[in-house]
Amino acid sequence: MLYAGCEEEYWAWVEAFTKVMTRRDFHARYSVSRMIGSGGFANVYKATEIVSGKRVAVKGFNKKYIGNNHKGKMNLLQEISMMRGLSNENILKLKEMNETKNSLYLVFDLIEGGDLNDLIEKNKEGLDESEIVNIMQGLLRGLKYMSEEGVAHRDLKPANIMFKKTIGIVPEGVVIVDFGLAASLSDTNPIFKRCGTPGYIAPEVIAINTSSEEPFKILEKMRYF
Repeated sequence: MLYAGCEEEYWAWVEAFTKVMTRRDFHARYSVSRMIGSGGFANVYKATEIVSGKRVAVKGFNKKYIGNNHKGKMNLLQEISMMRGLSNENILKLKEMNETKNSLYLVFDLIEGGDLNDLIEKNKEGLDESEIVNIMQGLLRGLKYMSEEGVAHRDLKPANIMFKKTIGIVPEGVVIVDFGLAASLSDTNPIFKRCGTPGYIAPEVIAINTSSEEPFKILEKMRYF
């Protein structure tokens, strides 16, 4: 049993356990406003932490659906495990995992500056050179960190490069998101050997012969993607 000598110490314990354990008080602590994205296995919502008023992004998974999809379930567990080990200003931060009767929720920092697709769309005549340099610096810093941690993103594309603000973009404001297909370079048998988004997959990945090539070599080819 653990004891806290004061309220400040109590909340320090709560914060420490939240980083490594699963909470079960999502609906008591968060108010969900609207859906802001969807994917193959999950929907993403904007929510507000009731006590602090801080806005967050929540990735929600249906437990029944995930439970009936073995690869999807294993991939989710892998995503949670990897993201809990990543801590870098250019990588989306996983704040906590929460479970209810029907759902699993991953709570992230809310990135509100839009993504690279949005930025390109708004600037038909092209981006300013200094802005491009800042975006590339932030992106490369994130990729360098991932490489040092032995993680391959495997779905890098404009939609997964987001910004903390819409104007005055600086390298620290560039954030790589969506680690749903990420894999560890030390994994000798990745769940999905060939993956990514059509139009953004590297040619060497498309050319992989999964029946003959070792999985580790596949990940090495995808190291920076």
